[in-house]
Amino acid sequence: MHGGFGALLGLAVGKDGYHAVGPAQDGKRLHDAALPNTEAKLRTLFDKLGRHGTGLVVVDQPAPYQQPAPGGPATCAA
Repeated sequence: MHGGFGALLGLAVGKDGYHAVGPAQDGKRLHDAALPNTEAKLRTLFDKLGRHGTGLVVVDQPAPYQQPAPGGPATCAA
């Protein structure tokens, strides 16, 4: 299921905080909760999941919306 990774971690990034879901290879949720938007809390979570083997982190972060030019399509900054 995880392609050789001991745990996955999906982070949904927002202005006010993050939400993280971390399933193990057997499907058990090792973590599923909101986190404060701090590096220290993220490092603590990475250490916790690292005890289950090599981890893979996937970040879902919306691109900033840019106002379209008159008559043009809306775009996202890359």
